[in-house]
Amino acid sequence: MRAAVYARVSTEEQAKHGYSLDEQIDACSSRATALGADEILVFRDEAISGAIMERPELNRLRELIAQGEINLLVIRDPDRFSRKLVDQLILTEEFEQAGVQLEFIDFTWQDTPEGRLFYSMKGAVSEYEREKIRERMTRGKIQKAKTGGIPINFTLYGYDYSPDTGIVSINKREAEVVKYIFERFISFTSAAAITNELNEKGIPTKKNTGFWYRQTVRQILLNPAYMGEWSYRRNTDNPIIIPVPAIVSRDVWNKAQAILAEARRLWGSYGKEQYLLSGIVTCSDCGTPMGGVKAKYWGRTVRGYTCRKSKSTNRIPGCTPSKIINADSLENIVWENIIELYSDPERLFAEIRGQLPTDKSTKKEIAKLEKQLQDAERAEASL
Repeated sequence: MRAAVYARVSTEEQAKHGYSLDEQIDACSSRATALGADEILVFRDEAISGAIMERPELNRLRELIAQGEINLLVIRDPDRFSRKLVDQLILTEEFEQAGVQLEFIDFTWQDTPEGRLFYSMKGAVSEYEREKIRERMTRGKIQKAKTGGIPINFTLYGYDYSPDTGIVSINKREAEVVKYIFERFISFTSAAAITNELNEKGIPTKKNTGFWYRQTVRQILLNPAYMGEWSYRRNTDNPIIIPVPAIVSRDVWNKAQAILAEARRLWGSYGKEQYLLSGIVTCSDCGTPMGGVKAKYWGRTVRGYTCRKSKSTNRIPGCTPSKIINADSLENIVWENIIELYSDPERLFAEIRGQLPTDKSTKKEIAKLEKQLQDAERAEASL
């Protein structure tokens, strides 16, 4: 008899309950051996929440069960399947229909109306407990923030953070870069130009990637933490302001915001051209997606598509010299082909049939998803 053992633990649960993946696997393997298993396959998902159904090892287990490769499944407790009751019921029904014998270490499973009722009640309690834990953690973080503490990991460029002491300090090397960005910007140097300067100088980012993007520079310019006010729950109606050491003065930060606001006003009223194929067409020489651009020919401005990218937004610069394809001509050709295709139903259906999956594994995956959907509908109806 081939048996499977499934174990899951998150770091929070490991600390709270005191059992680890190894403990679960040892206990479940012993039970499987006692039940007559001569082969035991082990599936373990580490540091993955029970609220998530898409787990690598759980998915692998389900595939083998669907193929009829497993006779017995041993697990410590139903909440190792999931913290959500509906997910527990879906998995239980799926495994039973595949002819798998279910065995729990900390729970007596009985395929009777009473046994199913108790199983459902236990799953509901587990789900309730998880929601209460989440609620307590959220309240705790908010309370910590209100008292001036840092409730989450603080990884902002220009600062160092010690989780042990909860102290935020200035990183001198990174802080000099932040000052440089603000000083250059308020002297009317664009964010794109500043980005290119940082890359040319080889200044490392927070993750030491060695490549800066224009959006990263803009985020630094927009963040009030650099003037000493870090916002927790920044995108909510009630953000909490936590004081941190300032890197630039309030006056410098306000000047930067005024320049950014003026730029948004000017660009907001600037008429933008429409490019139907932007990001869809690809350069046949360098393989880079092509985007819309305006170019001048003999004093006349025309729309075009180019693979050339700004150094401030992309690591791959595209073709040199720049390649520009007339947008009107290309879009007309594509549009005429689309009209012709949709005007000929037989040709359209032939194109669609040609795109349909023919690989056996793809069809098998579709069948698996359809079965999961049916299981979910049955479980929902039962609830």
